[in-house]
Amino acid sequence: MGNSNLYEPNYLSSSESACDLPNIGSVPGGSWADRKFNYNRVLRLLFHKQFVLKLRKVSAIIEICIAFVFYFILYPLDYICQQHIVENLNPPDNYTQIWSLEIAKMFLMSNKSRLIAMLKTPQMEQMMDVFSQTYLPMTSIEVEYKDSVNNVRDSTDDTEFAGLGIIWHNSDKDDAFSHPNIEIYCQSLTGCPSAEIFRWIRWYLYLMGNVVTNYQNPKLVMAANLNSSATRYPMIEGDAMYDEAFVFMIFIIVPIIVATMPDFETILDEKDTKVAAFAFLNGCPESAYWIVSIVTPFIICFIPYLIICIIFCYWLRMTTVDFSLLLFCSVFFILSHLFFQYWISTFMKRGSAGRSFTIIMLVAALFLGIIHMYTTLTHGQRGKPLQHILSIVPFSCYQLIIGTLYNNGINKQRKIGWGNLNEDILPYPMWIGVMWILIDTILYFFLFVICNACNPRIFGTPIIKWSEIFNKNAWKRVFKKTRIAGEINNQQKLIIVKDLKKTYQNGKKSVEVFKGADFYVNEGEVIVIIGPNGEGKSTLVNILSGAIEPNAGTFEFNGSKPSKRFKALQSCLGVVFQENIIFNRLSVKEHLELWGAFKGISEENLKDSIDYYAENLQLTHMLDNYAGDLSGGQKRKLCIAMALLGNPPVVIMDEPTAGVDVQARQLIWKTIASLEKTTSLVTSHALEEAEAVSSRLFIVSNNTIPFCGSSTELRNKYQCGYLLRVERDDGTVGPVLDMVQSFIPSAHLSDERKDTISLPVNPAVAQMLQALKNQKEQLGVHSYSFTVEQLEDMLLKLIETGADLAQ
Repeated sequence: MGNSNLYEPNYLSSSESACDLPNIGSVPGGSWADRKFNYNRVLRLLFHKQFVLKLRKVSAIIEICIAFVFYFILYPLDYICQQHIVENLNPPDNYTQIWSLEIAKMFLMSNKSRLIAMLKTPQMEQMMDVFSQTYLPMTSIEVEYKDSVNNVRDSTDDTEFAGLGIIWHNSDKDDAFSHPNIEIYCQSLTGCPSAEIFRWIRWYLYLMGNVVTNYQNPKLVMAANLNSSATRYPMIEGDAMYDEAFVFMIFIIVPIIVATMPDFETILDEKDTKVAAFAFLNGCPESAYWIVSIVTPFIICFIPYLIICIIFCYWLRMTTVDFSLLLFCSVFFILSHLFFQYWISTFMKRGSAGRSFTIIMLVAALFLGIIHMYTTLTHGQRGKPLQHILSIVPFSCYQLIIGTLYNNGINKQRKIGWGNLNEDILPYPMWIGVMWILIDTILYFFLFVICNACNPRIFGTPIIKWSEIFNKNAWKRVFKKTRIAGEINNQQKLIIVKDLKKTYQNGKKSVEVFKGADFYVNEGEVIVIIGPNGEGKSTLVNILSGAIEPNAGTFEFNGSKPSKRFKALQSCLGVVFQENIIFNRLSVKEHLELWGAFKGISEENLKDSIDYYAENLQLTHMLDNYAGDLSGGQKRKLCIAMALLGNPPVVIMDEPTAGVDVQARQLIWKTIASLEKTTSLVTSHALEEAEAVSSRLFIVSNNTIPFCGSSTELRNKYQCGYLLRVERDDGTVGPVLDMVQSFIPSAHLSDERKDTISLPVNPAVAQMLQALKNQKEQLGVHSYSFTVEQLEDMLLKLIETGADLAQ
């Protein structure tokens, strides 16, 4: 049986198409011109966002808790480092054996041992006399003096049991004690006590060297009494401290590194997922974003460091330090460290780098603590230049301050306060520490502001380019107060783009996406952008939204003068990117409230708008769900609702129906069709669905936009009409083609199938179908079907064959 289903193509305008779709009612949310941006409201919601993101992440809670309690480990550490001394006013003397066993063997086991020396000088005679009285008082061995090294060695070798030769080469010189040159020559059947003899000689030279230094009279030197005795000091009850400053210098840095880790990771993650750039694009001031990102970790860090200052100054080992001075240094250390971290973050691209950076900071704190302990915090001039160099790093400077104050407190040297900062009695003078902690704060704040404004971004455009750093007009533009855009000025051509060029660098290879594209968009139009993958549809969306910058091209919006800055559209824009850009741990409602504040929508209008989109996009029962827990289609609908809040004059959507089911696609197209007084640009692969609401089609192909026109114009131009498929015994159309051509001469056999005829749009189609029905048996047709040719299939075929769509 024949199926003569006749489908007339839909050539309706966007307004007519919207009427054919189910009516979803008037869109609430107020007029775009009625918006009033409230900076304090945005700050409040950003603070809410920052704190709830921490509370909803277990690792962040653990890290903050560690920062808050970590300093309590300082008390047991301080206790362990104490050594209690029990009072003992008469400690016993512990005498040691003065005789060396090796020397005793050498000289007492035989009366044939010999002691030989060179040169015979007063210094040598004095030393040998002291040696004999110390080690050989019970023997009758006499010292033999020789005049040459060979004689000493020969005499030593000739001994029958043991011989010891001591040669003091420069005993007759002025530097005999300051630079002694002594050699020992020994032979013995019981072993040579060379180490013991050298130990004694070092002791003797040290003692005599001091006598020579203090008393230049040779007679006094020779008459010196070298007897010595030792008496222990009385032990008074108290506490002695091991040197724990090194450990404290390391531990004091841990709270800030751990406490700032969640915020640092959040910033990198929001950069990596593009959500921060998306917020800026939708009206969030960067100043508000960074105020919240600085104040939040500052508060979290300030609390533990306030407690640390109290414990140190009133309990532990820094009771000699003025509390206000230590608190002052701690506050500016927190600020300088935050600015230092955020400056580093301007060069980091991936969110996963946050943990690695934290580990590097901990290792650096350990390494610098060791350097400070053994170099920079020692008395003397050697470590002074290094102190200034290492003070450039904020946590290193704070380690130097803590190490200095801690050592001063242990030794109870003196009070340290504002009144004696300029005194240089400490290894690291406090005026240097205060100076550098202030310099670090100012320096890294400046570096952070400049690099954050000028460094290239993964997504989004910098506030000002490095090439414009000395451009006065560029800085005026940065500080110019942005006004909320009002109503569109009824411009027929709302958007005009000329000579658009964009090139990407893929390693050393340049990839050209656009090479001089021109187009315009009228007010109220729904433009559907189509084309093969990789041809630049998403790039076009990103350029128009100001997310990336083109290499060349001019842009006019709402009657403005031509400009190279496409960011001008952002003040009137709602945008949906190809990716679902959301905060995974914020709820659906929190997203909509935050985006409503960015756009300046009043709280009353925002509530109505949230209720409207939640109902019509079927998100009502998910308002309290975290966005990260939604399905792909639900995330897409959330992104669309965020874009449409406030009824923006211009909406750009990149594949809004990608990854969603059939029902959700119909709902999204219905929502787009319901927009009033809105100019829309939509990229899509679902051309047949988009065609129903489109005003014109933009075809992106071969690095340009070769066709800008309605679907009707495209169908007529390329004769995209109908497909007649017949079923005959031989599998071909047979005489049916001749019959069809008698009504529509331009009909022809399909290139793809032998049983299908392609027909253009023609008023004679109805007559031809009636004739086919009447002559079906004569033509040998068992059955047939008649369908509208798919515009998308035809377009892809034209693009693949390289047809010139611009002709």
